Amino acid sequence: MARSISLQIGNAQYGGATAPAKAQEEMLHLAVNVGLISYLNDKTPSSDAELVFALLRAPFDAVQRLTTLALRNGADELIKRDDGQGNLILPIGPNLFQDNIQFYYLLVAKVLRENLKGFFELLPPGEEEPKDGA
Repeated sequence: MARSISLQIGNAQYGGATAPAKAQEEMLHLAVNVGLISYLNDKTPSSDAELVFALLRAPFDAVQRLTTLALRNGADELIKRDDGQGNLILPIGPNLFQDNIQFYYLLVAKVLRENLKGFFELLPPGEEEPKDGA
């Protein structure tokens, strides 16, 4: 069952729902294989800059796939931007982030964190995933 999420990135509000389990399965696999998973633990959160750098270090095709899985479910938009009137209606794409593309990457990373937060419940209390992605 999808869970509602709401995020503030820069001066904009974003919201929507988590992805279906099948998409989360692929997200988890990709996030582990490109070394991103260690940065997504919200119990020991990485800084915004670390999240963006972690995505930028991953192969572009993997980032594109993760973005598709996190923001869309087929033709349906999972995450939308507030239109300034309190309505979450604007579909998300890199074109909305002219001169601030880092906020697009940050949005993707935080949506991935929301979708994969259950993974970190497997870790014993007080234990943290190593930051090197190993």
